[in-house]
Amino acid sequence: RPVYDGTMEDCDGVFKMLAGYLRALGAHEAKELIVLGDGAKWIWERVAPLTKAVGIEPEKVRQVVDWFHAVEVVDEVADARAQWPEGERAKWVKRAKDLLHAGNTVGLMAHFDDLGVGRRGTVVNKHRDYFESNTARMANGVPRLRRGRSALRERSHRKRHPARHQPADEGQRHLLAN
Repeated sequence: RPVYDGTMEDCDGVFKMLAGYLRALGAHEAKELIVLGDGAKWIWERVAPLTKAVGIEPEKVRQVVDWFHAVEVVDEVADARAQWPEGERAKWVKRAKDLLHAGNTVGLMAHFDDLGVGRRGTVVNKHRDYFESNTARMANGVPRLRRGRSALRERSHRKRHPARHQPADEGQRHLLAN
């Protein structure tokens, strides 16, 4: 069963609370602990202390960037180009998503480079650090998780920006409709 909790403390307080839950669940006996985050450095800087506090071996911990946030940054990169020929933006974003899902950050950076010329280069390069600093967290691909709060946040984001998002398959259409 999911555990929902909240705190008015800072990020250290959140990780302290998370460590308590993980200890209570016996996470030190887990085969693998997956830490899913949005790519923010403050999260990853706290994973090693979390691992130690829980008592799980560091080699059993995998850090992964979540799909929603990674795609949000891809969309921001695509927005660097003010005008796209009909259908080209969608093709460019689809290619970027395919590279992202495959964990091909080298290909993704080359894809960005094709777009980041002239004045757009400044905007595109601003977002390169996000992907470059999270390359290891995307090495096995970025999972397309559609559960819990991330799914709700994605649905809310899609409702606010409907022109940016076209459901790729029937499953996504069902999720967005509910």
